Amino acid sequence: MAFPNYTDYLTNASNPFYLHPNENPSVVLVTPLLDNKNYHNWARLMHIALISKNKEQFIDGTFPKPPKNDPMLAQWIRCNNMVLAWFHRSVSESIAKSILSISTASGVWFD
Repeated sequence: MAFPNYTDYLTNASNPFYLHPNENPSVVLVTPLLDNKNYHNWARLMHIALISKNKEQFIDGTFPKPPKNDPMLAQWIRCNNMVLAWFHRSVSESIAKSILSISTASGVWFD
């Protein structure tokens, strides 16, 4: 991806790379946490939360990791890791351990 005005793009709240200053890895997006009994409700609520943060593309597979020479790679990694952190904070401890080795938000979502 190449963007004519990189700075404006990253500060535009309507793009998937934008992270609001209040968004951080310790945020729990969905309660109750995902366990072995509440997947369907949890998944619907998590999907809604990620849509509201404009991060749905990181989980549905439509926003794959850019190539190594892409100027947006670092931003993609940053946002993907933020979504991964939100997943880890919104699931039970046993599930968090089982998804820890998955490196993409879409990989966790489809797992």
